[in-house]
Amino acid sequence: FFDDDQQFADTQQVAFQYPGKGTTGDQKLLIYEQRLWSTNYPHNVDSGVEFYGTKGQMFLSRRG
Repeated sequence: FFDDDQQFADTQQVAFQYPGKGTTGDQKLLIYEQRLWSTNYPHNVDSGVEFYGTKGQMFLSRRG
């Protein structure tokens, strides 16, 4: 471990699975992932949020 005085992990992942008891009857899966001090961002981007779906993906950052 590095001696950087960090007391908590910098990653988190949570998955919520909902049964198909709605008007559509489809099951839903919601996944949330957080990386605070990661350097694995796309080229020329310092931070942002990614959305993944069955028909595509979207990445939003301070730069657009």
